Amino acid sequence: QSDYTRTTIARRNAYTTVLSGRSPITGRTEIVNIFTTQLNNGSLLYVAMVAPQNESSSYDNAFRNIIRSIQING
Repeated sequence: QSDYTRTTIARRNAYTTVLSGRSPITGRTEIVNIFTTQLNNGSLLYVAMVAPQNESSSYDNAFRNIIRSIQING
């Protein structure tokens, strides 16, 4: 069992994983979706999306749209 899922960002192979933790500000549990892909120059692009756990499903469409909208030149 792995703790990541294969996906794509801008037609590139990518990985995503989900983390959780308690916010030091609100004290609420948050879900963090991390997406990563390697760029042509070897750099790593990562995107972190954070939402309160009890509201995280409300953010799913917005987060998917953000990932779909990413364009990488080069």
